[in-house]
Amino acid sequence: MRNKRVIAAQKAAHAAGLAYFCENTHMCVHPIFGPWFSIRGLVVFDEVPGPEEPPTMTRKTAVVAFEDAMSACTRSQAETHITTPADSLATWKLWVRAREAIYPNHPFRYSENQIRYHYTGDKTIL
Repeated sequence: MRNKRVIAAQKAAHAAGLAYFCENTHMCVHPIFGPWFSIRGLVVFDEVPGPEEPPTMTRKTAVVAFEDAMSACTRSQAETHITTPADSLATWKLWVRAREAIYPNHPFRYSENQIRYHYTGDKTIL
C-alpha cells in the first residue's frame, strides 16, 4: 500500500534554500527566476544538511510591492463570488499581477500562453 502523506512542496523548497516562501499566499520566489518557476518534483534525503538560514526576499521594494498586490488579490477573492468563468478569469489575472509586482518585466516571466494555461488549464492552448 502506498503512503498517503502529502508533502508541501513550497515549504520544502523554502527549507531546502531553493526559494522564499510566503506563508500568507503560499507563493514561492526564487532568487533568480523570481515567482516564475514551478516545483514539479521533490526528492527527500535522510542526511543531507540544509542551509543555515531560510531564504528571504532581499529587495525591500519587491517585498512591499508583493504584499500590496497580494492584499489586493486576496481582498478581491474574498469579495468576489466566483459563479461564472468570467469571474474566475478576473481573479486569476490578479494572481498574475501579484507575481509581476515582485519583479516587473522579469526576464523569466512565463509567456502569455503559459500563464493562461497555468491558471485556467485551457487545453486548447497546448
